[in-house]
Amino acid sequence: MKNVLAIVDKLTPAQRKYLYRVALALTAVLVGYGLLTGELALLWVGVFSAVLGVADRNVSPGPHDE
Repeated sequence: MKNVLAIVDKLTPAQRKYLYRVALALTAVLVGYGLLTGELALLWVGVFSAVLGVADRNVSPGPHDE
């Protein structure tokens, strides 16, 4: 887990927002195809939020972001 957090710390806010959106979309696709239950999807979304440290709206752009 320490390695994952080290990688996340190196991401820009824009990159974290992108990854969060992709993770949410992927979760929805997996539920749609029946590969993931709704209950597990909620747990994974919580994990994505915790690891990325972001809810999409709560990321403010930094000086290097457009």
